[in-house]
Amino acid sequence: MTVHKPPPLQRSAWYAVAESAEVTREPFRRIILNEPLVLFRTEAGDPVGLEDICCHRLAPLSSGQLIGDTIECPYHGLRFDTEGKCTHVPGTTSVPARARVRKYPLLERYGFVWAWPGSPTLADPTLIPIGAGPRTRTGIPRSARSESAAISCSAWTT
Repeated sequence: MTVHKPPPLQRSAWYAVAESAEVTREPFRRIILNEPLVLFRTEAGDPVGLEDICCHRLAPLSSGQLIGDTIECPYHGLRFDTEGKCTHVPGTTSVPARARVRKYPLLERYGFVWAWPGSPTLADPTLIPIGAGPRTRTGIPRSARSESAAISCSAWTT
């Protein structure tokens, strides 16, 4: 009997993980390639994607809260900055250097937030498909369509 394995997951690619409007100051979870991410925005409005598992007791950071631009773990209160580095451990003034979670490269394009689960050094913004994103009834991506090029058809109804 032949056993067929599924093809390997493509790690070196951009994945649309959320519509831009979904990513706010309220942390939430998304899973890509079986890896949980927590997504949120900084106070300046930049999207952030971190591994959604605290390095201490594996609690989901998405259940925590934002304090400034850090996310606080709901279990013991460890705080992580936008780079994934732990900046605060309750009850101590020293933070172990290896206390961190993975940061995912993110880009915001075409109305979506895109995450790169592969090696961060290989994250090439030119690999996001041109015009990828929400489409109109014309089939033309909203981001690639100018107002002067809008197509109208009286036969279409809403």
